[in-house]
Amino acid sequence: MESAAARSHRPIVFALALICVFLGVVGFGGEARAEGAFSEGAPAQVANVDELAQALAVKATPITLAEAFSESTPATGNLVVEYAAELDLNGETLDLGASSLVVADGGALVVLDGSAGATGTITSENSSQTLRVGERAEDDAAFTLEDHATITNSTRGVALLIEGGSAVIAGGTVVNAGGKPALASSASATSATLSITGGTVMSGPGSCGIIWNAGEAVVSGGKVGATPGYHTPAIAVSGSSAKLTVNGNAEVSGDWGLVALFGATVAIEDDAEIVGASEAAVTTWGSSAVGSSLTISGGTLAGAKAGLYTPSATTEGAQSTVVVSGGTVSGTSTPSAGVVNVGSALTITGTASVGCNPGESGATISIGDATLDGQYSGDAVSYPAAGVVAAAPEHYQKAITHISGGTITGGISNSVPTIGTGANAPLMVITSGSITGNVANYPHGVLIVGDSEGNGPTIDGTLSGEDAEWIGGTVTGGVENGATDNRPAPAPEPEEPGPGEQEPNPPSPNPPKPQAPATVTVYRLYNRYLNGAHLFTVNDNELEDVIAAGWTFEGAVFTEYATQVEGSTPVFRLYNPYNGDHFFTKSEDEAQSLEGHGWTREGTAWYQAKAQSDHEVYRLYNPYQTEYAGLGNHLWTASLNERDTLVHLGWQGEGIGWYFVRVFRAK
Repeated sequence: MESAAARSHRPIVFALALICVFLGVVGFGGEARAEGAFSEGAPAQVANVDELAQALAVKATPITLAEAFSESTPATGNLVVEYAAELDLNGETLDLGASSLVVADGGALVVLDGSAGATGTITSENSSQTLRVGERAEDDAAFTLEDHATITNSTRGVALLIEGGSAVIAGGTVVNAGGKPALASSASATSATLSITGGTVMSGPGSCGIIWNAGEAVVSGGKVGATPGYHTPAIAVSGSSAKLTVNGNAEVSGDWGLVALFGATVAIEDDAEIVGASEAAVTTWGSSAVGSSLTISGGTLAGAKAGLYTPSATTEGAQSTVVVSGGTVSGTSTPSAGVVNVGSALTITGTASVGCNPGESGATISIGDATLDGQYSGDAVSYPAAGVVAAAPEHYQKAITHISGGTITGGISNSVPTIGTGANAPLMVITSGSITGNVANYPHGVLIVGDSEGNGPTIDGTLSGEDAEWIGGTVTGGVENGATDNRPAPAPEPEEPGPGEQEPNPPSPNPPKPQAPATVTVYRLYNRYLNGAHLFTVNDNELEDVIAAGWTFEGAVFTEYATQVEGSTPVFRLYNPYNGDHFFTKSEDEAQSLEGHGWTREGTAWYQAKAQSDHEVYRLYNPYQTEYAGLGNHLWTASLNERDTLVHLGWQGEGIGWYFVRVFRAK
């Protein structure tokens, strides 16, 4: 029988037992509490990594790191989130060791720091990543980083890697030690999304802040940067599956600001600010198979060497397409350019503003061969600083620049001395806009100002250089150094009647103004995949379309009349639907004969000039390349050199194809 004394001590024993259980649950001294201490959907405060793993396993939320969260025992395996969870770092450091925090398929993790000190950090020494969103491209995983929390990698791994699902950076910091980007998407994450509305994404030395390889990203706020001094961009968008929009009040800054390459699609809008601290603010490249696409409708692009630098692929590759319709693009150092276009199809239109910083008189900037890693290499070539520079080195595709609006300060240079010759020579057409400064065309380039109707831009300066043609608009300083003034002739002033003479008829209040015959520029293209076919066109839209389809641009070759004038006759264009070839002839009989063989008449291409011995377009025939209906491959050229070379190689001269009004570069 139990004694009365024993019975009197029973409540004390029970109380001590309960206290011991309580102390075990709380985990004084870093001891892990019992697994059943956390429950699904309930708040949990964890004292160490083991307890955090237990809380995640039972799907507790929100989870808060306790004060003095133990850093002595880093995680020895990945921590996995498979449900909707919130993690408050509470000013503490979660050390993952060589492991990672993984948001798996179906998981949704919000990381924040609610402490007064705001120093909460998740860190890892994992060489791949600290935090991974998704494990496969098809995963439905979500991650959000909010104010004050930091995701970092202390070695050379990515701080935040997106394999699938979505990520939102609303605040906080994503940063790494360098070598790899602070934030990246996997090349297979084609359906991944990223939204940056606040916070900071910053790389360490030698890498980008963001490398976006696939999926769709929007940067509408916050700051994205790369450590200066390492010639790395703040953002690199790479691959045809990668899309990026920078808008809102986002700030992007690095030695290079933003680089779009290998087929990426990029849009810059609103009040976004992109800075290239020592290089260009925005750069885009093509590749051997596909060109990148860049549209700029707003924002500020400010680069030390250029606001916008657009090299293209090699001669065999695809062009990038760049459209600037708004925003401000400028160079910031002295000297620097607003835009340097090396082979991309560039259009400047709308309310775009392009400016450069030319520095003192005689100031130049230098640029060598551009390589795909974003560095300059090879022998540098100097040229006068200008608002827009269209340059095409020998191994780049033809640079095509259309300026149809906007405001450009600092003048324009088309081409660079000693490079960009032959088929790679740059073409610039300026149809409207306002330009302050001189517009210069170097040898081997083609520069056309205005249109055949007399419309064109306002240029507060001179137009100069061989193959620079003024056919419309206003050029306050006139033409010089080989440029030609081919504007429509002004109406003659009526003669005053002599003494005693009566004016036969009073002048009309609006006398008709005689116009010089309108001309069109004829461009020639070549297709090595289509039996070496050549095409002539006067249509800018067709020109861009066939270049995009893989034709090689061979330049502006001559001008012809746009409408029939006295002594001129039409040149007909026909199309062969069986092999894609085009044929040009001034003979109505030959045109009808070809129609009888299945060719399609495409109408009048232009009207040839009057017969003049020194204005001849020669026609040649290749008897070794038989095509449909027994026709060989034909070529037309205004160049005696090209005609004689082809005849020496076995082509047959077929006389004069037609006559031209004015020739470009043909010798």
